[in-house]
Amino acid sequence: MKPVFGTRPGQPVIWFSNDPAQSNQHCPYCGVLVGVGATVASNKEHMIARNFVPRRSLGGDAFNFIFRACVECNQRKADAERHVSTVTLLTSPARDTDADINALALHKASRDFHPRVKGKLVKDAATQHDYQANFGALHLGFTMVAPPQLDEGKAALVAIRFRRSSR
Repeated sequence: MKPVFGTRPGQPVIWFSNDPAQSNQHCPYCGVLVGVGATVASNKEHMIARNFVPRRSLGGDAFNFIFRACVECNQRKADAERHVSTVTLLTSPARDTDADINALALHKASRDFHPRVKGKLVKDAATQHDYQANFGALHLGFTMVAPPQLDEGKAALVAIRFRRSSR
């Protein structure tokens, strides 16, 4: 099979250059001009963020696409990807069988604050629910603990970033 755009296995497709004339001209997320004559700041964007998935987890010939995006979209996407990655790694069953995944999950969860549980790191953002019931002389009580949950807005942002959206 002939490579697309001259790509090689294991290498990203690069549409970014320090020279805006050599890059894509519009932010793929919001459509704002980021090329020649742009009035908004732009920077390098990785379609699959470098820290979104554990290193080497996508395989040696994983696809990635590097292009120019406006700084606002890139920062918003990076924040959402960081949160989704942290919570999903922390709650992943792979932590039980892969020491590297476990170490990465604990490292990320001890540095990332949960957006819905103000002031708490993701590792400390579990929620506890206590239930009590009385049936005559019988008293029944139990506690359920839920692991940190994804912020729905950030998960949706990661999901929709792969299609063009408006600001």
